[in-house]
Amino acid sequence: MISGKRYHTGFISVYDFINHIYILCPKCSNRAEVLSDANDRVHTRMTCIHCGMNQQWMTDEEPKAILVGKPIDCYFRYPVWLQCVVGEEILFAYNYKHLTFLEQFITARLRERSKDQYGWHNNSLQSRLPAWMLSAKNRIRLLKAIDKLKKK
Repeated sequence: MISGKRYHTGFISVYDFINHIYILCPKCSNRAEVLSDANDRVHTRMTCIHCGMNQQWMTDEEPKAILVGKPIDCYFRYPVWLQCVVGEEILFAYNYKHLTFLEQFITARLRERSKDQYGWHNNSLQSRLPAWMLSAKNRIRLLKAIDKLKKK
């Protein structure tokens, strides 16, 4: 059900959700996890409790780039677990906290942003969501897809 709630938040970035990512294990196709420390990404690790596969993201090599905004984890580039097709687009979330953020934002009738001590943020996740996700005509389909992903 769509609520009449307001969605008001401070600065939230996609980087707030990339320290615990659910992925599709490349070995057994079950859910695996990528865990990272925002202060020390050297210790980023992928682990699957189903088949035992695990990987370390960085070694002594050059630092790798973090890729965000696609339905793949931003470290190893494996498909994220929480994704589904909505119309011609792909809805994805890195984890259940990210999925809840999307649900709250989509269900809000009034989406407010406010300045913080540094002013407006154009890099906030709210300002970077694609237009198809913000469109009222897609709201019902998006919420059905989110419910489906919640059960995954």
